[in-house]
Amino acid sequence: MSDQAVLQDARRYLAMLHKRRAIVVTCLGVSLLVAVVYNYTTRPVYQATTQILIDRDTPNVLPNKELVDLVQGGADYYQTQYQLLAGRTLAEKVVERLGLQKSPELATGPMMSPFERVQRLFGRVPLSTVDPSGIPLSPAVAAFRSRVQVARSPARGS
Repeated sequence: MSDQAVLQDARRYLAMLHKRRAIVVTCLGVSLLVAVVYNYTTRPVYQATTQILIDRDTPNVLPNKELVDLVQGGADYYQTQYQLLAGRTLAEKVVERLGLQKSPELATGPMMSPFERVQRLFGRVPLSTVDPSGIPLSPAVAAFRSRVQVARSPARGS
């Protein structure tokens, strides 16, 4: 391909862009607006992970420890511990002990998706923060609970 043909193709593309400049400018403007709204409504998320060893204190009365585990129901015990770790009472104690109710980050209430933040901008107020039993939570406790996730880690070989 000669230089003349490349130059002619470039002029043709520029003429096409000039003819459709309204569409190009509109697309760029909408893209910029979406990016600004997304950046305004999205908070940076920082994540930390920890492991907690949940160990039962089983009495060694019987010679066979597995029999004690079967009698006490192993999976139920751990599910109860997970629920206690993610529960309201522990969250309230943490917020109170660390003084998190004064934190501006947690004073806003639970974390919201960008869609919920846009709705809030247009005047739609989210429902009050309540726990599953219907008891209202303080904004700091609701914010703390929305940011904590308790999950079972895969078992590791000893």
